[in-house]
This record gives sequence, structure tokens and C-alpha cells, in this order.
Amino acid sequence: MMGMAFYPINESIPKQLITEHFKLRPLLATDVEKDYEAVLATRTRLLRISDGQWPKEGFTLKENLTDLERHEKEHMERKQFTLTVMNPKDQICLGCIYINRPGEDMIKYYQQNDLSTDYVAFLTYWLRPDYSGKDFEINFLKTLIAWMNEMWKFDQINYYIGKNAH
Repeated sequence: MMGMAFYPINESIPKQLITEHFKLRPLLATDVEKDYEAVLATRTRLLRISDGQWPKEGFTLKENLTDLERHEKEHMERKQFTLTVMNPKDQICLGCIYINRPGEDMIKYYQQNDLSTDYVAFLTYWLRPDYSGKDFEINFLKTLIAWMNEMWKFDQINYYIGKNAH
């Protein structure tokens, strides 16, 4: 069940969102250098929110490329959606958004209560330290939630705003 697509197959996947402050679009393997720079700039926070799991000391550009290739493939297969948060001109990576199936605990809860888990999403994200916890992040979240509700065809979206993970 976890490997199956969880987005309606007959619905198109939204391509991008462009605002005056940021651009959201699928993360691609070709973003490896911009993404890597953002990961390194955010490493302390990413380690804290991933319980010290990611990115490990000595994390390389090649390892990042492997991650991005996996994310791009999963996006195309509708197994998980990973979006990059870029500046409006697509020059600087500001963070990432991950849209996944709910975890096992949430799936058990849904099943025990006879609720469908077919099109339920769990969204996490991270932003670079210079964009996190500021007016930018508040605007980002308001815009993101509105876009997800309007353009994405999930039955339910759970947002994990606190301790985000890669």
C-alpha cells in the first residue's frame, strides 16, 4: 500500500505556483547545486528536525543528486511529491516541500475508524534560516495552503508545520 500512487490518476498534478516572493515547482535532479547549497545553509535546522538523521556530516553533492533523482522519480510516479521553493527568478533554492502518504500510525487510525486513506496527504517543509520564522514564512504558508486546497485534488491534507523532516 505504501508504494502505490496516492493521487487521483485521472487528475493532473499542478505544475507550479509563482508569486512575487517565491516560486513552487517540482524538484528536479537538475536543481542539485541550488538544492545542495540550501541544504548546507540549513543543515543545523535540518539535523534538529530530523533527529540528527539528515544531512549527515560530510553530505556530498553526489548524495544530494541521488536524493533528487529519487524525489523526481517518485513525483512522476505519484508516490510522493517533492517541490522546491525557489526565489521568483528560479535562481536560489529557499527550501523544500514534501507531500507524502500519512505515516503508519495515521493510516491505522483511519482504518480503525473506517476512513479512507486513498487520497490523504501529509505535508512537511523546510525553509532556509533567513526565510524561516519571519513574515516570509507566514505569507508562504498562507499561500501554500490556499494553493493546495484550490489546485490539488487530495481529499484531506495534513500540514506538519512544527518539527519538519526530510
